Amino acid sequence: MIKIWHKVDSNFREGGSFPSDFELIATVETDDLEHAFERTNTIEHYWGENEEVEILVDRGCRSSSVGDVFELNGEAHQVASCGFVKIEKG
Repeated sequence: MIKIWHKVDSNFREGGSFPSDFELIATVETDDLEHAFERTNTIEHYWGENEEVEILVDRGCRSSSVGDVFELNGEAHQVASCGFVKIEKG
């Protein structure tokens, strides 16, 4: 399972202090970061309706983007302009 953390200021840039600058918004039942990214983006319909996804907040959510963090097995991976970058919790 991957925890999806969206950056609170949503400036769509890498960085920020994890987890204080982020909000846990969803989980995705997968161990594949790329698959979780696809499942948390609105393509043909709102991504919160995708199988494997559980929304954890009481509102609609934007699609995942650069700067957001995907947490897998306690390790944080920030969405980069191409792929993911492992980051430390601060």
